[in-house]
Amino acid sequence: MNKISATIDYKFPVLSADVIVIDDSEDDNPHILRPYRTYKEGVYKYLVYSVTDRGKTLREFVAEVNKPPEHKSFRTSLRSSLRRQPHIRINPLDIIMKLIDVCEGLLCKNKLLSQSHINPDLIWVDYDANNNMSVRLLDIMECEVANENIREFMYLSPELLGKRNHLLCLDTHPEIQKRHTLNRYDTRPSTLSSVYSLGLVLYFIVNNADPYEGSRISVNERPQLTDTPTVYSKLIWIATNENPKERPTLKEFREIVINMRNPKSSVCC
Repeated sequence: MNKISATIDYKFPVLSADVIVIDDSEDDNPHILRPYRTYKEGVYKYLVYSVTDRGKTLREFVAEVNKPPEHKSFRTSLRSSLRRQPHIRINPLDIIMKLIDVCEGLLCKNKLLSQSHINPDLIWVDYDANNNMSVRLLDIMECEVANENIREFMYLSPELLGKRNHLLCLDTHPEIQKRHTLNRYDTRPSTLSSVYSLGLVLYFIVNNADPYEGSRISVNERPQLTDTPTVYSKLIWIATNENPKERPTLKEFREIVINMRNPKSSVCC
């Protein structure tokens, strides 16, 4: 029998000098995970989300999938196997299909989530008691993230990355280090920019690594696919064409993903 998941709070740190207003009048959207309150501790403020104890960001999910097994004695392993949940097998393309649904659902309703939300740190993966997976985007409102390891620009398409103030410009000298803030109103999702970001997210899922290194100053970069399995590298290459006119639409991308699905290329968590 499956364990019933408990509800817990997930706190996301943000930088904000203003009072953060949570609008409870918004209709529930199955594609967005909205904060229900705020929390302050020291110099940081947190957006607080109600989630199950099985939920995690996509980055945490992929890290858990790729975590090497712990060495246990035979007796401990036997006891664990008797009470643990059955393994959940996930095909990376299944996650991408769910993210396509998310993007299409938001675009058709003209929601103003930024393209920067299609990012492993802002994609939330959760399971219900029947092991049904849901994928949503964390709504961080208009707040700037407090954790600099979350590089929102990393998964932007070239046409968005090339706009003014969308680059993370770092100087080698720490005293004159500067960071330009993303203007999310200029990074509204489109069907073509979403496909590009989804291609990079697929790269992350398959390789357990971000697609680019450093500050990604060059908008013409493409991820290195040397060590990526062919079934995925073809899809990533199609999605990450630097010319948006040469990319498939979300609808076309869905058809390509369906045709490329391979039941043998799954991971287990």
